[in-house]
Amino acid sequence: MEALFRKYIRDGIRDLLAPMGFRARGTAYRRIGAEVVHLVQTQRSRYSEEPAIVFAVNLGAASRTLLRRQHVEPEKLIECECHWRSRLCAPGLGDSWWTLRDETSARSAGEEVLGLLREHGLPALERLSNESAFASRWEDATGLELLYAAQLFRDTGAREAEAPGRSRESKRVAAPRVGWASSRFSTK
Repeated sequence: MEALFRKYIRDGIRDLLAPMGFRARGTAYRRIGAEVVHLVQTQRSRYSEEPAIVFAVNLGAASRTLLRRQHVEPEKLIECECHWRSRLCAPGLGDSWWTLRDETSARSAGEEVLGLLREHGLPALERLSNESAFASRWEDATGLELLYAAQLFRDTGAREAEAPGRSRESKRVAAPRVGWASSRFSTK
């Protein structure tokens, strides 16, 4: 089963992502940009029963500014350290796991995973291709994203950022409107 996982899943993902600048290391494929690191990582279920392999594919993006603050090396980034995370799945589904039992199921899973990466996963990562994209995503942040936003704005000195895909009139978005974050993380 390991050989089928390697052939249809791991090598298939590598062959799709390598021309786009992703590098494989272990179960993860990373593309390290000037501002953002993109991650595609396979995750095996601990409940897989031999000889089957049950797995999911996780996506992540991380700000290099925040990674420096958190002392995380981009080359070793794992999914749980990303500032944006998602599971690769078909639209409308919240969670997708694939099961490899034989060559037919492995081939089918590989085709589905690669198709979903092309159609949904990679475009989602592209929408977070720079820190300005994170800033616009976090305009109405709450919880941990609010902390990330405050740290990013403090460390980059950003007060506004270009919002991709917005109309010309509303092309700029302000930093989150949170008094405690503005005063606590002020760059003045």
